[in-house]
Amino acid sequence: MASYSLLVRSLLAVVLLVLGLTPVSASNAFSFQISRYSNECFFELLKRNDRLDLSFEVMHSSGSDYDIDYTISNPDGSLLHSFPQERQGNLGFNAIHEGSYQICFSNMRYNSEKMIVFSITGPDEHKIIRDMKKDNTKEIDEEQMDLFRTLQILMDNIRFMRDEQSFLLKRQNRHRETIQSTHGRVLWWSFGQIVMVLIACGFQVLYLRRFFETKRVV
Repeated sequence: MASYSLLVRSLLAVVLLVLGLTPVSASNAFSFQISRYSNECFFELLKRNDRLDLSFEVMHSSGSDYDIDYTISNPDGSLLHSFPQERQGNLGFNAIHEGSYQICFSNMRYNSEKMIVFSITGPDEHKIIRDMKKDNTKEIDEEQMDLFRTLQILMDNIRFMRDEQSFLLKRQNRHRETIQSTHGRVLWWSFGQIVMVLIACGFQVLYLRRFFETKRVV
């Protein structure tokens, strides 16, 4: 019973870890600005066979294009993955070599500033789960193992929901900015049409007045 309570407390601690209630997190979601004709790079230190998952989306652009180029390079500088002209992406891989992997976003071909939402899920979470399994495998029965697997699935779902919520919030803000911009353009276009109609009416009135004045003189 003591080992069962210890397992439950440990698993709940991991769930809280995924929720971000503890100082350390295996998943880092953040946003950053990338200037026109520039690059932004991030580095992730991995050991051999470590798992790294990342996702991103271009949420805002000062121009009409939302495309970005991004690459992932091995510790020796060789290219691991390359994805040109992407607006969003999801990628996961297992490290073949130990060292610092480079993740770069390139805006060199585009004449607009962009805001990118970026999420990295590192190997820490998987390490915690492996260590817990190693410490408790000999002491737990099948029922407890089912609970362990259920909570592990719950952790993955919570992490996915948190990342998706962050993306949806950023996307909602982008759509609101687009709607406000479109509304402003429609308003100014309507105002311009009204001014053009008034000017046309004024010219027509002046033309008719001159026409009748000329006719009276004749």
